[in-house]
Amino acid sequence: MAETKYMESQVYDVSLGSDVYKVYVALGAGGTTATVGIYNVLDYGAAKDGSTDDSTAIQAAIDACEAAGGGTVLLPAGTYSIESSLTCDSDGVIISAYGATLSAASTVDAMIEFSSADNCAVVGLAAVGDETLVGYNTGDMVPVVQATSCNNLTVRDMAITARSGGVLLTTCADCHVENVRLVGFLTETTSSAGTASIEVSGGSDITITGCRVSDHGCCVLVGADATDVRVDSCYAEDVRDNGFYFSSGNYNTITGCTVENCDSSSGIKMRGSYNTVSGNSIRGCVVGVSATGNGVTGDDDGCNGEGTVVSGNSIADCVTYGVYLDLQDSLASRNFSVVGNTIVGTPTTTATGNAIRARSTTNSPALGHVISNNTIKYDTDVTINDAIHLLGVSGAEMEGIVVSGNSITGNGTNLPYGIWGNYVLNSSIYGNSYRTIATSNVLLNNSSGNTLYVEGADVSASWDGHTELSDTAYTDLVIAPSNFKIPASSNPTEITWLTDLKAYSFATGEYIHLDGIQLPHGYSEGTDLLFHVHFVPAADITDGEVVRFTLTYTVTSPFYGFPATDTVTTDFTNDATWRAGLSAGQAAAILSGTTVASANNPHIITTSGTISGAGLNLSSVLAGKVEYTASGTTYTGEAIVTSMDFHYQINRLGSENEFTG
Repeated sequence: MAETKYMESQVYDVSLGSDVYKVYVALGAGGTTATVGIYNVLDYGAAKDGSTDDSTAIQAAIDACEAAGGGTVLLPAGTYSIESSLTCDSDGVIISAYGATLSAASTVDAMIEFSSADNCAVVGLAAVGDETLVGYNTGDMVPVVQATSCNNLTVRDMAITARSGGVLLTTCADCHVENVRLVGFLTETTSSAGTASIEVSGGSDITITGCRVSDHGCCVLVGADATDVRVDSCYAEDVRDNGFYFSSGNYNTITGCTVENCDSSSGIKMRGSYNTVSGNSIRGCVVGVSATGNGVTGDDDGCNGEGTVVSGNSIADCVTYGVYLDLQDSLASRNFSVVGNTIVGTPTTTATGNAIRARSTTNSPALGHVISNNTIKYDTDVTINDAIHLLGVSGAEMEGIVVSGNSITGNGTNLPYGIWGNYVLNSSIYGNSYRTIATSNVLLNNSSGNTLYVEGADVSASWDGHTELSDTAYTDLVIAPSNFKIPASSNPTEITWLTDLKAYSFATGEYIHLDGIQLPHGYSEGTDLLFHVHFVPAADITDGEVVRFTLTYTVTSPFYGFPATDTVTTDFTNDATWRAGLSAGQAAAILSGTTVASANNPHIITTSGTISGAGLNLSSVLAGKVEYTASGTTYTGEAIVTSMDFHYQINRLGSENEFTG
């Protein structure tokens, strides 16, 4: 039978006869008081003795509430055993059960089922199943509350034990799950497939807050492309799957949650686009946060997943990775941000692990990721390769990556590199700080020949602190005419060329001195120097004519004596082989038939003369003279020299040391 009451709040004490019950009711429109019917299951024959099947009595109370257009079904304190599911497919039904326990065997698929029922609620219920580790049917989740195609459903203040599932929402919207606690029965060696305390399958606008799970599978599992799911202030401990797993969907958020001892997978695994993982605390997981796209179809660049943000999380003592921008369905993501996280002591035992890792794969490049302002402290005894790991592949290079403002600290031996990259193009690495890194701040492989900006940062004074490139990269040490030292005789003529441009015009036998040329700190020690000259002929160079410059030099490393001089020549020959290498545009610009036409002011570069790099290192000094000399079919006109260059290999960007020896 129903008893009508006037209510001003959602949970309050109400007198029914001589008894007082704690009851949850819905407020009226705009939060005003509402007249509701209260349907006490005891009035419908419930025994609440824990052994009698109370399914029929409770269902009768629900049916009466539905027939009246909604109200509150009251389960007073006690234990109610049910042998069949309780169902509701009408709007406005609230099951209020503070102090009550609902008990059911695993043969009851869901204790309470809502279908296309709006504005309903289950509050204050304790639920007990009979599932144990022995005989658990992996993959067969048995929930307490199951809702399908419902709007504005509330599940609140629930405690669950011995049940493989808690709350299952399928294609629901605007629903709220609050303060649900589940203690599971899984152990460290148990498979966790199919267990989730709270599962959202499709739907949108779901809020899950203040829930707590231990010894179970996922605390929260979100899938079937659910959107706008917000998980906040939940706690997962000793879970045997991902602590929180968003298996698909966009615009989902997890904030302020805690995961501890997720020893088989990720603390938080987020798949999809434009999702947010922020302000969470994660400790003792295999991976702290794994963020990927979702789906088997890539965009025009071969990517899947865009715009997810991982920010402000505290991650500690994870086995392999702190934050992993991984592949999903063999596709990389783009424009993910990893910003302002603190990652300590990660990885714990895996030498190939990293604090932050991002990767590409064949035909699917990782693009546009931002990794900035993270604090990484690696102080465990395991030696790993690097803190930030950028793994591109040939043909699917990582591009547009920004790594900036990160603070990276090792213990002097266990962290060889602060940042390591392979096939990283058109990207920027700058403004990071490094402390007690064992070998180099930055090591980039197969990453030259592109617009790559790398800037060193503060380093420990205990080593030569430099940013290192392990693949082959080259640059020029340019000697401009203003740096030529002109002798008193046999000297070239300084001319004003092409309106106020300074150059020197060399006739045969004329020379200049090059004094005190120091090898830069980016020089790859022990590699050869390639000397060449840029000039413009003052007269036509006909077929077969040769222009030659001879460098007589001495070069030595710091604290070694200068050896006897040696010579190297650098030539230009106008022959069929050289002309065949010109593009059509180049040939049209400088040739007249087989002649290099001086009237066109052709820019000519001589072939390189090799200076051995054996024994050379940082701050080696070269001195010498360069003479315009005759050779074979010698060009007899003058050569207007615009610069002389030493082409050299680099493997680093700067060094803290003045020299090496």
